[in-house]
Amino acid sequence: MEIGLKKENYVFYDTKAELSGAHEEVYETIVPDALPDILSITDSYGLVLVSSRELREERADISGQIRASVMYSSESGSCEHISLQIPFSHSFEINGGEGCVLMGGAELQSIDTRTINPRKIIVRASVRVWAKIIEPKSFELCSGLAEDNS
Repeated sequence: MEIGLKKENYVFYDTKAELSGAHEEVYETIVPDALPDILSITDSYGLVLVSSRELREERADISGQIRASVMYSSESGSCEHISLQIPFSHSFEINGGEGCVLMGGAELQSIDTRTINPRKIIVRASVRVWAKIIEPKSFELCSGLAEDNS
């Protein structure tokens, strides 16, 4: 009787690369005709929504939009609001992504709004984009004894 080891194969994901970068979007827009002219910008805020993560052989792409809100005082004294959707896309250069998985996201670092004239504003948003690329790996582990009764 011969005794051997039973081996089981386990698959896990290991970090291949962790990347981060800064991205800035500048967006100009006109105040809709239904809203009054701008006297002064009161506040602007926003959040980032990631809609796409794509891993290619030499590149990792993350894209989405910045949802921004701009509050302003009008010349008539009322407080008004403008909602904006600002698209963004950021790419990271990588070395071989075949068989790997991309995880990633983005967060708003800062947002600033200025008036160009009473009917036009410019929004500058700074976004931190991050990506983590993981690759599958495997290892064998002894799970018991195997008996050969031949």
